[in-house]
Amino acid sequence: MATPSAQTRDGCELQFGTNHMGHAPLTKILLPVLEQMAQEGADVRVVSVSSHAHFYAPPEGFQFDTLKTPGDTLTAF
Repeated sequence: MATPSAQTRDGCELQFGTNHMGHAPLTKILLPVLEQMAQEGADVRVVSVSSHAHFYAPPEGFQFDTLKTPGDTLTAF
């Protein structure tokens, strides 16, 4: 939260890339291990959680034009 303006290697604004886009590739990386553990009888699952921070989002919703920028115009509050 409130990190300096930056972009991911894929060009997404860093907070968006980490907090929203990052869950899918992490799950994809872990999937072979989870599947193997499930075959061995373990109860495995992927649970994505959120926080109360969504209340600080702009009232108009996502600012899609900022998602492929470093986020220089975005603020934490």
